[in-house]
Amino acid sequence: MIATLIAAMFLSQGSEWSLEHNTIEQGPATVHYGHVRLHMTKENPYPCMTGVLLTGKGSLSGPPTSSTPNEPLLPFDTWEKVEGGVRITFCRSADERQLLPVSTLKNFYFIVTREEFDGKDMAKLLGDWGKSGSFWDLNGDGVVDGGDLTILLSKWATN
Repeated sequence: MIATLIAAMFLSQGSEWSLEHNTIEQGPATVHYGHVRLHMTKENPYPCMTGVLLTGKGSLSGPPTSSTPNEPLLPFDTWEKVEGGVRITFCRSADERQLLPVSTLKNFYFIVTREEFDGKDMAKLLGDWGKSGSFWDLNGDGVVDGGDLTILLSKWATN
């Protein structure tokens, strides 16, 4: 299995927060992971960050091995799938007994699987035919076979 690193890292920050957003392309899916860090200071003990993690089109899921299998790991105050991404909100307030400055870190991990396929995708799927552990096992039955080809053809791009 070869994972291709795309858009290696997106790092952004404001005075109250910083964001690191990494992506790895794995077959028809793109893994998104990173963290958001809120910075609480005496001047601002109530930092808040709202933004959109750009993902492109596709269905949202999470890792199959977690406390909530196949659910996105987005531990923020709120998150929602929006056109082209996932909108997150993360706010914190410092406890009066806390020594400032202090930072709060939240890690995230989710997968976006494309919902449209083309000839290049079919060639990749056929190249993994009969293999187990492939990212092209679209139905999750453990092997790339006719069931996966059926899914790919049912989601063929028409444009």
